[in-house]
Amino acid sequence: MAKLKEILIPIAVVAVGVLGAFATQMSGSSSAAQVLEPAWIDNIMPCETDPYMCSPFEGEACTVIVDGVEHKLRGKYSSSDSDCPKPLFKPGS
Repeated sequence: MAKLKEILIPIAVVAVGVLGAFATQMSGSSSAAQVLEPAWIDNIMPCETDPYMCSPFEGEACTVIVDGVEHKLRGKYSSSDSDCPKPLFKPGS
């Protein structure tokens, strides 16, 4: 019985560690891809047009082309903000 415990306990510890690492990796990648925030064109009157959707997770800057001109999109830190200073990023970048 003692030899069986000596063999099974290390195997169980490794199995729990592998499953925990796999679960952490899966939850981290799926949650990052699903979180989007409203974003507005960073222009003279920010936050005054219909919002686009961008990611808060660092990556390539979230932009949109309007009338042939590329505009950087920004977000609000709080829903009560009147301007949009928060940098946002392309989803999945």
